[in-house]
Amino acid sequence: EKYPVIYKSNIHLRDIQYAIHTYFTMKEEKIHYQSAEKLAIEFTAFLEEQNELSKLSSNTWLVNFQEEKIVEEENSQEIGKTNKVEAVNE
Repeated sequence: EKYPVIYKSNIHLRDIQYAIHTYFTMKEEKIHYQSAEKLAIEFTAFLEEQNELSKLSSNTWLVNFQEEKIVEEENSQEIGKTNKVEAVNE
């Protein structure tokens, strides 16, 4: 499951916690919410050190990175849809 992360938007600790919990659930690994919260706190601290997040409050950060790969995937999917439409119209 993909969670969109938008450049210069706010992200909250709970968002990251639920993403971590969902990741482990999809991998069929049981994780408690307290463990997911601990991992989220450690992960946000790491991203702060890397200058990928800027702390706004105790549970909110500003996103300082863009995920180029996702943009490329979406563009290639849109191109594929356009080609299919053109083929049907011909």
